[in-house]
Amino acid sequence: EMLGFVVTLRNISHRKSIKDHLQAQLQIFRMLYDLAIAMTGEQDLKTYLQLVVDKSRRLFHTDTAFIALRDEARGLVFMYSLAGICTSAFKKMEIPFGQGMGGKVAKDRRGFIVEDYFADEEIKHSAVIDALVADEGIISGMASPIQMGARNFGVLYVFNRKKTRFREQDLDTLSLIGNLAAIEIAKEQAEKARQLSSARLLSDCPRQLRTDPGNRQRTSRHPLEYGVREDHRHLG
Repeated sequence: EMLGFVVTLRNISHRKSIKDHLQAQLQIFRMLYDLAIAMTGEQDLKTYLQLVVDKSRRLFHTDTAFIALRDEARGLVFMYSLAGICTSAFKKMEIPFGQGMGGKVAKDRRGFIVEDYFADEEIKHSAVIDALVADEGIISGMASPIQMGARNFGVLYVFNRKKTRFREQDLDTLSLIGNLAAIEIAKEQAEKARQLSSARLLSDCPRQLRTDPGNRQRTSRHPLEYGVREDHRHLG
């Protein structure tokens, strides 16, 4: 009877473990689905990236989550979207490529897990960055590059204020979330490039019409033929 009781307990424990695993996978799927649906909405990039950090924080049950965006010209990443961060200095932090955990991920373009930030020797520590991290009180976390193909846009982090052992599966999930954020950033950059190109084209058209005698003759005979008056009205 005792043996049968033990076997029953093991079976119950095994079933509960499977149920918990399936529940966790379902939560991940729901989050990725929500982020994918949000990409089809009308919200701006800042709102979307804030949604990413808020959902990441809830999914991993962490004290904080934040995104630092890449500034290639200055060779650093700077804080952009944050959840759970308390100190104003941390919110304004800029991290040079290669320094700190975020600088390491931005430089190597690979995800990284740390159980004790201050004791990890793979991180290139900086007195300034370490002081900001210490003031914020965070110690264990993960960081994943926000990238699409060869294009890197920044770093997505989740961090706890207590020692936590994150798994490689957790980092894989964070990477998937980072990829979705990268798609949205790439879309925003492409749209801005399109708008800039259109604005340049519109600003160049009147100049060409003024300097080209052939165009000037045609527009004087047919002032509305190519919508020139309408263009000038829009361009002020």
